[in-house]
Amino acid sequence: MAITNVSFMSVPEKIEVAAKLNGHYSCIQWTSEQNYKLNAAAKKSGVVLTKRTKMIGRADIEYQNTKEYDKHEHTGNHLERVECSCKGVARNKYNGRMYLEVYPSNNSNQKAESQYFLNGRPISKEEALELMQPSKRESKASGLITIPLDGLELIG
Repeated sequence: MAITNVSFMSVPEKIEVAAKLNGHYSCIQWTSEQNYKLNAAAKKSGVVLTKRTKMIGRADIEYQNTKEYDKHEHTGNHLERVECSCKGVARNKYNGRMYLEVYPSNNSNQKAESQYFLNGRPISKEEALELMQPSKRESKASGLITIPLDGLELIG
């Protein structure tokens, strides 16, 4: 499957494209808001921090049927499964935002690449980390990444 630009598509259209991946490893790119990680000074100044990530991963897999599922606590989870054409779609119970569950490649040659943006301007990871709360600076390695479908840009 060729890489498809889905940035202009609606969330339901993005789900249909993801459903065609059939669990195969694919290129996935998305942009996500990082303002929840900002320290008090950065929040007060009104900056907008985003991160664009590109990686190889697998979508259209039922999370409940994976080894990764057993590694996590599932009580009090704010995400609920959504029955649709694509396996691995979840909805936030509180705000309705839709997510695609993606399993990153473990191949060391296919590491995720990220670029941070401050008010739309590219900045280094080090500059972004200076704006974040110390407890939010390190991301935990996970066998599952939950991607906001409204931020999904490329897939295939």
